Amino acid sequence: MENNTSKTLIIVVAIIALLIGLTAGLMYGKIKGIEDGRAALLAEQEADATAAQEALLEQANPFTDRGEVNPFEGSYENPFESATVNPFVQ
Repeated sequence: MENNTSKTLIIVVAIIALLIGLTAGLMYGKIKGIEDGRAALLAEQEADATAAQEALLEQANPFTDRGEVNPFEGSYENPFESATVNPFVQ
């Protein structure tokens, strides 16, 4: 009888240990899943915010479709090219 009781006690302790391990594993998995979900959500929100900022920048900049608007591009002249270094030398 005592041998049967010890086998039953071992089985009960093993089942309790398995249940505790299963519960701990499920809790850890749930916490890890929540953290991964938050990271994915934050990455998605950052990508959406960046896309929205780029769209607003394109709408707000009126000079993007004008090409080159530099009025001095073809007519640059160096003002110091014909200057002399010493004004007293002739």
